[in-house]
Amino acid sequence: MFAWFNRLIRRLAEFAGDRRGVAAVEMAVVMPLFLLMFSGLVEVGRAYEQANAIEKAEEKAARLPAIMTIPLIIFILPAL
Repeated sequence: MFAWFNRLIRRLAEFAGDRRGVAAVEMAVVMPLFLLMFSGLVEVGRAYEQANAIEKAEEKAARLPAIMTIPLIIFILPAL
């Protein structure tokens, strides 16, 4: 009467004992996390690079008037 149930239980036991494809499933679970961490690291590196470039530009802009031999007023007046 419950032969279909016994077959179902037997098939489920065979399926549970089958280890093929476990690595693929584990990789599918873990890979998005690794990609997220890697892209976050790349973005932090890019942000650091941009901050460094801005800092260097500020230093050059602050240093320029100190080393110029021609007064800045010559460059400003013709534009007005």
